[in-house]
Amino acid sequence: MPDHEDATMLALLHPRRRPFRGAALAEYAILLGAIGAIALAGLTALGLSTSAGLGGVSSGFAAGAPVITSISPPSGPVGTDVILTGTNLKDISEIHMGAMAIPVDGTHAWSDGPARAGFYVPIGVVAGPQPVTVTGPRGTSPAQSFTVAGA
Repeated sequence: MPDHEDATMLALLHPRRRPFRGAALAEYAILLGAIGAIALAGLTALGLSTSAGLGGVSSGFAAGAPVITSISPPSGPVGTDVILTGTNLKDISEIHMGAMAIPVDGTHAWSDGPARAGFYVPIGVVAGPQPVTVTGPRGTSPAQSFTVAGA
């Protein structure tokens, strides 16, 4: 009979053959646990989580949250037509500029697909640098800055 290191490798390569018992079987279970822990660590590093062990991988925040990669122009007065480019912008429901929420309704703000959205700088927004975020069904984007020119 092979020693338990050989038996462990044999069991991994040929799962139907189990030529060992007792302590070697416990080491086999520990080895499988370590493989599972490595897999979970990899999923966590990718921003994914598991809700039901390794069998139920579900996406977390990072998998589909909207992201703004650029704002054009970077500044302007009230009424400026601002274009956002990024990812996961198709189903956004609101664009926030500072404390103001701008509904994505086709009039005040719009989405042109997964990589582009836009809005008009609203009346009442405070002059100076303002954080801009977008909100969709998978979360809210990190903020990018737009500078509102004073009157």
